[in-house]
Amino acid sequence: MHLSQLFRQGIVMPLSDEAEMALRYEDVDRQTPVEFLKISDEIFLQLWFHGVIRAMRDHCGVPFNEYETDIIETDRVPDLKRAIAKPVNVSPEFMAALSSLIQKAVSLHRPLFFVL
Repeated sequence: MHLSQLFRQGIVMPLSDEAEMALRYEDVDRQTPVEFLKISDEIFLQLWFHGVIRAMRDHCGVPFNEYETDIIETDRVPDLKRAIAKPVNVSPEFMAALSSLIQKAVSLHRPLFFVL
């Protein structure tokens, strides 16, 4: 199954090497071990309007195209953390969850898949 069928508009972190390969080849199912952070339409608009998407794009070198999956590789995940370091007027709960997911990805040496 394609990523967008299971994880439409969110950030996915694989929890195993097998899950990472399944995500890369878009061969996932509901049993694939991942952590998923949903991005609601409202949060996406806030991220866009307040320049967070642009900052992530600039820091990580990833285009973040809508209706495509963009991958922040393991070595670029710390750049993502720097991209969101500046306080913005976006849901504090979402930003805390995003920061936590990024920190976990750094600790576990995992890429993040943005399914927008």
